[in-house]
Amino acid sequence: MDLDKAIYSGLYATFFYMKHAFPYLKEAKGSVINFASGAGISGKPGQSSYAAAKEGIRGLSRVAANEWACSLPATTRNMLPETLVHRCIRSEANSV
Repeated sequence: MDLDKAIYSGLYATFFYMKHAFPYLKEAKGSVINFASGAGISGKPGQSSYAAAKEGIRGLSRVAANEWACSLPATTRNMLPETLVHRCIRSEANSV
């Protein structure tokens, strides 16, 4: 996968979604669940751009959780971003 494509469609898309959704989520006490991948954890050959984008999403979620916690009352901190990491989903990106 092309690095620009992976970063723009994965990491940048997640960043801008979270940035623009936060005020509405804050008001509605909504939450964010981002998706990462085991590819970044296991370092699978041939998936460097995909893994980089997904690991970026994991880092972005951790930073956002800390930043958002500072601007939320303690009773609404259940809306902080979480990241799910999948490991064994077959797709065109990981087929050999």
